[in-house]
Amino acid sequence: LAGDEVSSSKKAVLTPYVEPVLGKLHQLMQSPRKINIDCAIVAVAAIASIVEGGFAPYYDMFMPFLKQIVATAPPELGLVRAKAIECISMLGLAVGKDKFAADAHGVMEHMAASQVAADDPKAEYITKAWPRICQCLGQDFVPYLQYVMPGLLASAGKQCDITMTD
Repeated sequence: LAGDEVSSSKKAVLTPYVEPVLGKLHQLMQSPRKINIDCAIVAVAAIASIVEGGFAPYYDMFMPFLKQIVATAPPELGLVRAKAIECISMLGLAVGKDKFAADAHGVMEHMAASQVAADDPKAEYITKAWPRICQCLGQDFVPYLQYVMPGLLASAGKQCDITMTD
């Protein structure tokens, strides 16, 4: 199967279960246990990436919670916060600019304010979120390039510690 056919088949298989699964994941996000929240965020992101525009009816169920995590998570929940940023980017890409634009600015400001070292595991999630948000926002992403480019250029200038052997 070609990539689009695989994606379509995944979407067709998942679509009948989206509502009950997302309902359970929403309940799981209300858990006091960090592991439950973490897993729910990852699952919501995966579902949004598969069902794409079909996620739009559920966007308002998850986005406020994800934005709250990004804005208020204490340092000990830094990885959960980073995963929430990644999830937000996947939701934005799934539902498109028209739906996501209202939330994009606040999320981008929080991402820009995130001072994460390049070797920090959280940096990977944030770095992966930027291009998704860029793809979603198109030209409206231009004002945020000032935040993205320094880190991107620093990463591009790093020396790789890879040794090739026979």
